[in-house]
Amino acid sequence: MSLCNAGSRMSLGKWWLWALLGLLALWALMLYSRWAAIESDVQGRAQAALDANGYDWGRVDLHKRGRDILFTGEAPSEAVADEAISLLQNVEGVRVVERDLTINTGPTEAALAAMAAEKARLAAEVKMQAEKLVAEKARLATAAKMQSDNLMAEKARLAAVESAASKKAQMAMLATEAMAKSKMDAKAIAQKQLQAQAQVDTLASAARAEKARLAQLERDRIASAKQARMVFLKQCQTRINGVMAASKIEFASGSANIASGSHVLLKNLAGLVKECNQDGSLQIEIAGHTDSSGDDAMNQALSEQRANAVLSFLSSAGVSSGVLTAMGYGEVQPIADNGTSQGRARNRRIQFDIKQ
Repeated sequence: MSLCNAGSRMSLGKWWLWALLGLLALWALMLYSRWAAIESDVQGRAQAALDANGYDWGRVDLHKRGRDILFTGEAPSEAVADEAISLLQNVEGVRVVERDLTINTGPTEAALAAMAAEKARLAAEVKMQAEKLVAEKARLATAAKMQSDNLMAEKARLAAVESAASKKAQMAMLATEAMAKSKMDAKAIAQKQLQAQAQVDTLASAARAEKARLAQLERDRIASAKQARMVFLKQCQTRINGVMAASKIEFASGSANIASGSHVLLKNLAGLVKECNQDGSLQIEIAGHTDSSGDDAMNQALSEQRANAVLSFLSSAGVSSGVLTAMGYGEVQPIADNGTSQGRARNRRIQFDIKQ
């Protein structure tokens, strides 16, 4: 009897133990679910604060860290890294910001040497294209002169034909008068007149044919000149694209102030534009573009301000104001993925488009 009672008490004690463990497990599961939601909310707000303030090079991680942020990325400088950390510390819900950053100290000597070599190669290629352009321009000028000389010769020949036709008409009239005076047979006079008129008609037809041929020569000359200009503009666009591929116009973050390091590039572009505008009819659109970070209206305004800043610089460098127009396209024409920092850097750009 005592043994049975002891077994019952042990079973009862184990039942309470298992019930307590189950409650603890349920409490831990509820706490974990709530904690994961808090981590997700804090991480989302912290990352949004970084992106909205131009620190999109940084990433935050709270996975299984509670409210303690692990801040990673490549900062452009130590001061910028400190600013970003201060911003994160002021985000509601953040307790501690742990730093795991690298500082971009600029290109290595090897990278600088490679950039210098590439710049020299591009300069040589631009020079070669310029020499080809000069040679092509000389060839087109020679061809245009030959066409002009041929046109003048054809005009002179047409004048001679028209003069001969006039003389023939005069001769026919004199013959008619002579026949009338000599009282020739009316039939013979009529025959002579018909023959003279036929000659006049033949000469007039030849003159019209010559005029038509000269008109076709003029149309061919205009078409050739138009084709030559299209080739010239395409070569200029290729040269501008080559210069822009080697370097990029830089601005102060979030503003339209051109970085001093881009002044040499813009002066080179000004010289190239003036070289391409030999006849004074060149039209170039300066197009400003941004990435998708921040407000749409602010991005549109910033793209317009940057395009106008480049236009002002080129005008001050001697480019005629009638050559350039500035347009801002904001974030609506990306050329790369805005989901990565590299893609956003490519989308923040200035383009030069020659209008045909």
